[in-house]
Amino acid sequence: MAAIYVWEDARFEQLYPLTYLRPAYLLRAGLGTLLEHIRRAVPSAPAGVMARSLLAPLVAMETDLPINPKIVTKAGVLLINGRWFATGPLTMPEGTAGVVGDDWVWLH
Repeated sequence: MAAIYVWEDARFEQLYPLTYLRPAYLLRAGLGTLLEHIRRAVPSAPAGVMARSLLAPLVAMETDLPINPKIVTKAGVLLINGRWFATGPLTMPEGTAGVVGDDWVWLH
């Protein structure tokens, strides 16, 4: 199974001032953070999250996932945009990508 990583794209700036002090995937949406919604939507736990270096210490306190880990590509990689509000289970066939408007949601 492909390793899953959650990343924050450059459009986090569109969520200022909310994303000054935390990555987009740690923003609350409903009953949980965007990261918690993503974790429920994907088939296995993420192998790590990508965080801006300034925010890495905060992310380490807020989540149990590795921060900015070395990406292992042996079994494939699934990258999920941390701004995505996952609303249900997601199946992502290998070699595909999901796009909403101009935004990449996931790459597999």
